[in-house]
Amino acid sequence: MGNLFSHPDGQGAFDQSGWLEDAKAPGSVHLQALKVQDFGVYRVSLRAPGAKAVFGPRRNLVCQEPGEGEIQFLTHLTPYIPSMHNAGEANTDLSLFVSACGAEILECQAEPCTARTVFIAGDSTVADQYAGRDYWPRSSYCGWGQMLGAYLKEDAVCNMAHSGLTARCFVEDGHWDIVKERMQKGDLCLIQFGHNDQKRYYLRADGEYASYLEKLCRLVLDLGGQPVLISPLSRVPSRDETGYFDLLEAHARAVQALAKRLHLPFIDLHEYSFRLFCGMGDKCRELFRDMTHLNDPGAFHIAGFIAKELTRLGLAKCICAKEGIVQTDERAPQHTPAPQPLPVSYVDVDGVPDPSVVYRGVQSGLLDPCVMHMHPFEPICRAAFIQLLFKATRLPSEPTHGQKPYPDVDAREFDAGFAAACKKRGLLDGALYRPGEGITAQEAVEILRRAGLEATFSAPGPLTRYGAVALLLEAMERRR
Repeated sequence: MGNLFSHPDGQGAFDQSGWLEDAKAPGSVHLQALKVQDFGVYRVSLRAPGAKAVFGPRRNLVCQEPGEGEIQFLTHLTPYIPSMHNAGEANTDLSLFVSACGAEILECQAEPCTARTVFIAGDSTVADQYAGRDYWPRSSYCGWGQMLGAYLKEDAVCNMAHSGLTARCFVEDGHWDIVKERMQKGDLCLIQFGHNDQKRYYLRADGEYASYLEKLCRLVLDLGGQPVLISPLSRVPSRDETGYFDLLEAHARAVQALAKRLHLPFIDLHEYSFRLFCGMGDKCRELFRDMTHLNDPGAFHIAGFIAKELTRLGLAKCICAKEGIVQTDERAPQHTPAPQPLPVSYVDVDGVPDPSVVYRGVQSGLLDPCVMHMHPFEPICRAAFIQLLFKATRLPSEPTHGQKPYPDVDAREFDAGFAAACKKRGLLDGALYRPGEGITAQEAVEILRRAGLEATFSAPGPLTRYGAVALLLEAMERRR
């Protein structure tokens, strides 16, 4: 999972090349860094005879099989806030990286220019992901945003999507501030969230999720930009007695409804990708790195759909790109990297009673290291606490078989499997799941007891996010 996150180099500094490790194989990736005078839009010219593919900054695909002649592409170099590295600090390196697979780069130069920018706001399914310089496309994580530049030649693509983000995080963690400083009248902003929003009960599809998307759209409009709402990419579809389904359906409907209400362009990526993956059956896994994240061939295909939809909407001009990408029939040899300590990147944890709880929460996987706000003192709802419980204990969720596990939990909600497991194990009292209600420490301790765990943590009033993590860590340490 390491290349799902921003990667510091050996000296602890972040680079925007998009590649990991040293190249060893003959067909590996060759890098070149151009020092430029300032952030902004650049037209890059280069030759890379014999290259199988050429990439711009952060491994953004520019073209395939460029031939012997000169190629040009547009890019918008901006500051960038890396995930899990120097919380809140944007990288300000003025190196513009260019890379080629299987060939040296010749006669490379970058000149500042004026061109429209297509900004992208999103999560890990959209974001620029790292890959090894011994390049194995099918084994590389990839967001569709980093493949879009191969289709849009008249615009500079600037992918500001990040792993772990919700629409709320994008605005609050500083990523929007970078876009705000660079956006010009007429620029596009493609917006796709949902995968992480769905895991947070307070960001319900028809509630705060839609509200934060609307806020982001209005921020873009205030700058004279054009927001384009995109429904979330489908995961590998699940299947039960009633057929295929994907748990993001409610969020996809909410995006479509918002676009209609605000009279904004809308791309139904969820409907397209869900039907595509269902039609492919198990073969769709060839486009994925796991159940959620695409590999390079998968992201290339999805980027093509986005580019064609932008063309259909009259918002961009899509070129015809060659189908497929380098070495699509091969995967890298499998190996398990040694676990590395994860940094704590939160900027709002001053004043917590025990800072080690935050650190241990990140290392144990209870807390997301990709975002900058933990919100430690916000009350946690029952559904969120139960999610953490199942994560901490690695208890399995249960299939719903198309039936509601509780009257207030739909069979195809993200929480449905946890709710079904709670019912089977007798973890909760009452006929309702009550997912959005607050929970006290006393109630949480009782749920733990029924799960076979002990904890003594107590605090007055509603249980906070910090309190929930402290409680679960104590329970897990007592079990050991």
